[in-house]
Amino acid sequence: MMARGLLLCLVALVMCLVTMERSVEGMLRGGNSRRGSVAGSSCTLTHRVAPGHSCDEIAETYKLATTTLKEFNPDVDCKHLLVGTKLCLN
Repeated sequence: MMARGLLLCLVALVMCLVTMERSVEGMLRGGNSRRGSVAGSSCTLTHRVAPGHSCDEIAETYKLATTTLKEFNPDVDCKHLLVGTKLCLN
């Protein structure tokens, strides 16, 4: 019984740390890495990052060069692409 309680506490702690890491990362990126404000008002075509997506795959899907995708989204770090990030495609 005590082991189960410790396990639940450990799971809760890990979830808290993951949430904090994402929050700090978002703040360091200007607060827009998960909310989608990267795609500005002039952007008419967007893509929401899903698990397993990479900048290369997204660019290929939309017939863009990866460098062009990065130019459209200067605040996005393709090496650490976060699920839920809204990318501008034009």
